[in-house]
Amino acid sequence: MAPSSCRVVALDLFDAIGISTARRISIPMAELASAIARARTLRPPLVVKLVSTDLPHKTEAGAVTLGVDAPEGVGPAIDRMLSSARLHAPQARLDGISFRNS
Repeated sequence: MAPSSCRVVALDLFDAIGISTARRISIPMAELASAIARARTLRPPLVVKLVSTDLPHKTEAGAVTLGVDAPEGVGPAIDRMLSSARLHAPQARLDGISFRNS
């Protein structure tokens, strides 16, 4: 199992047994148009990340944005991260976006 997948499974397990974690949402690339609407269900500030096992060091690839203060900021953050990740690792497979309360 890829490290990103392990993290998701672990967080889901924590939720199932009552250990609270930051609320998070994952969106596949095919559903990015719904990102702003889905972000409205979380309380800002948000942490937004690209989901990709091909980018193990997301910060170095510019694939993380901290402190997004409003749902409307999610779209520009995604655009910046996609551009940066494509420059950093053009062959990287991008699976989607995740965001959570910071």
